[in-house]
Amino acid sequence: MEEKKLRSATDNPLVVPVEDDNQTVTQANPHGASVAMACDLLAIAACEWSSISERRAYRLVTPQANQLPPFLTTESGVKSGMMIAHYSAASLVADNKRLAQPAVTDNFITSGLQEDHLSFGESAALKLDKTLENAFYVLAIEYLLASQALDLIGSDEFAKGTSLAWKSLRDVLPAYQEEHALHLDIEATYQRLKETQVIDKLLSIAPNLLPSRQPSD
Repeated sequence: MEEKKLRSATDNPLVVPVEDDNQTVTQANPHGASVAMACDLLAIAACEWSSISERRAYRLVTPQANQLPPFLTTESGVKSGMMIAHYSAASLVADNKRLAQPAVTDNFITSGLQEDHLSFGESAALKLDKTLENAFYVLAIEYLLASQALDLIGSDEFAKGTSLAWKSLRDVLPAYQEEHALHLDIEATYQRLKETQVIDKLLSIAPNLLPSRQPSD
């Protein structure tokens, strides 16, 4: 239903010809509150999703929470390792918490009392788009940190999906040695995470990893 609404015309007025008649009907379909609410709820979900990922990333770089080298570097005290990567994740989640504030709950009366109650659907959609981008970057950072942690553990005895995800990143990006700017590795991981063949490979070994897709209306 929401997909149909997203594809529908929202002109005001809409002039619709009546079949088998010489008449036309003038009406409007300008209000998108249902779509705006869906966008707002998705933004809240994406914010929570990214927040959980950031908490896992925090534990990966925190020596008090694991038995790994501090900040995932063997030269802690001299090098900062993945510390700044977690800073970036925390900053992105902070931005998502701001973006998760609903847009649809705000409205104004304009044009000399002529305009209707507004849904702010465009604002809701735009901030949802930014929230999702931030969330994927947070997931990419967790992916980067987790892969670095697996490198430091130095074992191949992981679950099939874990090993596949780890090696998939290492196919395009070596372990971080602080010989270049960390943001380059974050961006490369983000691009790798967006590639669908990685998901396809995971599903090939674990077909129940994701819920089955239901046909759209």
